[in-house]
Amino acid sequence: MRYSSALKLFIVSTLLLFLISCAEGVQYHGEEVGGGLNFFSWEDELSLGQQVLQDITRSMRLENDPLVTPVLYRVNGNLSTVAVTAGFPDIPWSVYYIDTDDVNAFAAPGGYLFFLRGLLFRLEYEDELAAIMGHEMGHVLARHTTKRLSELLLLQGIVAAAAEAVKAEDEDLGTFFEAAGGIGLFFYSLKYSRDQERQSDRIGFHLMTDAGYNPEGMARAFQRLLDAEIATGGKKGPGFLSTHPATEERIEVAKERAKTIQGLEGMIHDTPEFQKMIRKLKKKSMRKARPAS
Repeated sequence: MRYSSALKLFIVSTLLLFLISCAEGVQYHGEEVGGGLNFFSWEDELSLGQQVLQDITRSMRLENDPLVTPVLYRVNGNLSTVAVTAGFPDIPWSVYYIDTDDVNAFAAPGGYLFFLRGLLFRLEYEDELAAIMGHEMGHVLARHTTKRLSELLLLQGIVAAAAEAVKAEDEDLGTFFEAAGGIGLFFYSLKYSRDQERQSDRIGFHLMTDAGYNPEGMARAFQRLLDAEIATGGKKGPGFLSTHPATEERIEVAKERAKTIQGLEGMIHDTPEFQKMIRKLKKKSMRKARPAS
């Protein structure tokens, strides 16, 4: 089949756009983080994060708890210091506590982190919080949201524009291209999301250990999330579990990574401040779980 001039021009334009839009990443423990195709700047990411924050405040109440908020910011500060030293941008992190039973923690572009009581009270030690915190920070540092948006926007553009160009030569092939591209986009986005989660696990592990936290905390944190899933009857109800790779797999990988770290005796396992926070959150969760009399 001969390619039309419109299709040839489209292919060249797409390649040029790809080259222009490739961001430079940071080399962190032998892996490039945050590089690749991205149509968005860090300033754009901050703006997107602010929009997410506005949407969340419309439906959820953000709490400034005197026992919870300082612990979250302290752990974030420990990990962000490591990140800056490694060459990542000095992001103005914002960490929020949401008083709800949902088992979840999530990140928005630009350094916005959200931790829900339903997840926090299930943790037992500070190194477990550092593991979850590091994972969520990994999403931000790797620019996962805007990279995924950029790739999906590019692919959608390729499918739409290339199909139109092909139609000029072969109507049937154009229809096939549109259909195949739509299905391909679905599977591509699913795989990419899983890859993002695994990369965030790797980044989070290195952040917590570089900050001096016991690496065994990651496997323990994932085990507690698995216990939460079992407590719900094996359903993927908790939000953190529903969007992450199989928890059993993550536990085994985290255990193997922990074996590579020496000198665990001198690493941070827990703090009195964390225990004060957990005692308060457990009491609150128990009160809310009691049936009304």
